Amino acid sequence: MFMTSEEVQQFLRISRSTLYLWIREKKLYPRKAGRAWLFLADEVFRFVGLKPSVPLWFGEGDLEISKEKARHFIRGGGKPDFYIQYISDSARGFIRAKVLWSGSHEKVSFPAPGGIAFDSFSKAKSSNNTVFLGSDSSVWRVRDVRPETSPSGESYIALDLEQIE
Repeated sequence: MFMTSEEVQQFLRISRSTLYLWIREKKLYPRKAGRAWLFLADEVFRFVGLKPSVPLWFGEGDLEISKEKARHFIRGGGKPDFYIQYISDSARGFIRAKVLWSGSHEKVSFPAPGGIAFDSFSKAKSSNNTVFLGSDSSVWRVRDVRPETSPSGESYIALDLEQIE
C-alpha cells in the first residue's frame, strides 16, 4: 500500500520541507508517480519503529472453498478486506493486532460498534468465519474484537486472532 506525500506528512506530523529534507538525506525512499511522490506505507511504519501492515481476507462457509478463494486473491494480488498491524509479537497460534485500513486503503474512520469495520469483525467472530493473512497459508479465527484507545488518544479496533490450522 502506498501513501501520498500529504498522508506521510500528516502521519509523521512534519512539514513539507522536513519531508523533502529526509528524502534528500535518504531517510525515506519515495517512488515517483507522475508529478506525485508515493511512499510504501510499510517503509514509513518501519521509519518510526512500527510493524508493517498485513493484508487480511475473510472466508465464510466451507473451509476448503474459503482457502481456495483466499489463495486466488493472495496469488492474484486481489484487494484484501482490511489491513492490520500486529500490536505485539505474534505468539504461536495467537496474534494481537489493530485494524488500520479497509481494503480500498481508507482509514477506518469509526472504530467502534456500529462502524462497518467493527461490525465486519464482530460478524466474523459470531459466525466463526475464517480469516487469512498476507501470503500465509494458515487459517485464523477472530477470538475477540474490541475498541481501544492508544496512549496518544487514537481510537482503533483491536483484534485477537487464533490459529485454527
